[in-house]
Amino acid sequence: MVNRQECSAASRHFGSDGVQAATDVLGDGAAATVSADIEIPFGQDASGRIWHISQVASGLACACVCPGCSEPLVAYKGKRKQHHFGHRGNGVCAGALETALHKFAKQVLSEKNTLMLPPLVARYGETEDVLKRPGEFRYDSVCVEPTKPNMRPDIIVRRGEAALLVEVAVTHPCEEAKLALIRERRLPAIEIDLSKVARGATEEEHTEAILWSAPRHWLFNKHIEQAENEFQRAEAERAAAEKARQERAWGKLVASLTEAYRSGIGAGHPGWLEAVKDAGLEAVVGVTIAGDGCFTVPPAVWQSAILRQFVLGPGHYNDFSPSEVLEWLAERGFLKAAFKEVKAAATSYLVTAVDAFRPPVNVVGEFMGRLAEKSVIYRGRTRWFASVQTAYDARSRRQLSQEARARVAALAELVGSIKESAHRGADIDFKAWLATRHDGLDETPERIALAGGLRFDEIKRRLSALQATLKPGGHPTTDSLLGLPLEVDQQARWREELERQESWRLAHEQRERAAAERRQVETRVFMLELRGTAKRLLGDEDGEAWLTKRFPEGAADNAALELPAERMSSLRWALEAERRRVAAEEDARFRAAETAERCVRQLRTEAAREPDLSTQERMDLWMTGTRRELGWASPVNYCVDQGTLDRCLGLLPSRLGKGSGKVRSRR
Repeated sequence: MVNRQECSAASRHFGSDGVQAATDVLGDGAAATVSADIEIPFGQDASGRIWHISQVASGLACACVCPGCSEPLVAYKGKRKQHHFGHRGNGVCAGALETALHKFAKQVLSEKNTLMLPPLVARYGETEDVLKRPGEFRYDSVCVEPTKPNMRPDIIVRRGEAALLVEVAVTHPCEEAKLALIRERRLPAIEIDLSKVARGATEEEHTEAILWSAPRHWLFNKHIEQAENEFQRAEAERAAAEKARQERAWGKLVASLTEAYRSGIGAGHPGWLEAVKDAGLEAVVGVTIAGDGCFTVPPAVWQSAILRQFVLGPGHYNDFSPSEVLEWLAERGFLKAAFKEVKAAATSYLVTAVDAFRPPVNVVGEFMGRLAEKSVIYRGRTRWFASVQTAYDARSRRQLSQEARARVAALAELVGSIKESAHRGADIDFKAWLATRHDGLDETPERIALAGGLRFDEIKRRLSALQATLKPGGHPTTDSLLGLPLEVDQQARWREELERQESWRLAHEQRERAAAERRQVETRVFMLELRGTAKRLLGDEDGEAWLTKRFPEGAADNAALELPAERMSSLRWALEAERRRVAAEEDARFRAAETAERCVRQLRTEAAREPDLSTQERMDLWMTGTRRELGWASPVNYCVDQGTLDRCLGLLPSRLGKGSGKVRSRR
């Protein structure tokens, strides 16, 4: 179906200069290097026709050569492996497979008169519009690889005056240079992608893919170009309208931002700088960043605030982002009010409308990037994090500085209190005093406060002692005055101390005299009570004897006698002990008499039972008669307890005759 005259006509249609480029943009051999052992599904006969492996005889009888290198091919059509062509002698041909598929596609298009065209789809940005669905294209003639100026298309198909360039891609799509020429000359062109066709496909399957099913797309189509130009024009009009709307809507914001950039800034609270200085990070703040005029304080302050919160903070900010940091700054008044109204949609407009405008979040982000360069923080995939070691070291330094500052403040408070309490107010320059070594100190107070420890506790104690000295009635100190002008107050305290001691001595003497008189009165009263009690408990004679024993030589009647309370208590206890002793003796005598009486009654009862003592006269005689056995005592006098009772019972007449020598008692 190839018509060489039509090819010449098509060549004249696409260009009249007829100049062939020294180097064609795309040729048959422009294939990627393919390994020699790739199985080739197509071979080429002597006339140049491409044959599928299924269409030829086996072995060398196929009479085919390699489409790439023109070397003889062997048709392998055994039963174990897939049928394919191979080079005789295992020769190496880098582009055999690529060239074979390329030539077969051209051959199919040359022999047919129809192919499927891809849809017309116009795209611009996110916009997409299908202008025409895929459709069949019937052509009248084909020109294979016609020569064009600086370009050699694979195939040109024509239907009447309409011509279409067809590019075939196996492993490489159309090159950029060739694509640029096609679009520059506005040549309708499509590309058929055969890269996904299975290499073991049949000849019919390859043909089907080339004509109908293989992916294809437009390289250039004037209708797509027109539609995309229309999209671009509409987008430009929309952008212009949006810009005009923005200028109307954001004109006031532009003015307020411009004014905000010109407005001055405050000094900021020194505490932020102090915290960073204490942490040893003052070298990373104070960085001037483009666009930082959006803040109400100098760079060193708002940058120190970021470090204080997100690096030196208590640890609840485990991760953060520039937008979160900016929000925190805005909440605390670091961001000028005008910049709080800036929306993301207005950013691109404001960059062009406001001189030196830069989104505050970008300013913060740049500072965070510089912190990352110093290893203070680091950036993850989407978030920022404080360096654990850097944050720990900085917090430790800050804590030590705060503690040292607190110690200096404690000294300042003590010295200030001393200054106010001193006579007529002492003239004390605390800073000078702090930096001077004073008598009694081995270092300046400042060095002692910064170091802390026992030496600091000692200087605090001594200052507190000096402070106590200044109070009315305070005691003077014998320690050094630590360089404080308190001599007048110290002398006044010494005078007061001497006066207190003299007053105390006089009062003490008076108290002693009064106490002596009180003790004498108490002693006389006590002695009267003691004498009365002793006589009442012991009798007049025994009571007086006991009292004389306790106070020999009449001391009890001495009007000047003084007895302490302990002595009085001891005498009362001794008298009570004597009373208990006398009572115990009386009780013992009473119990002994009672026992003796009981034993005598029992003895009489037993004696009354004796036949020899049956009369009263005999029994009385026996009871009152003395007996040698009883130590010449009578039974009635000898029987005083159970033992003596048993002995007396053993002397009864009836018991003496038994001769047992043992006394039995009847109860």
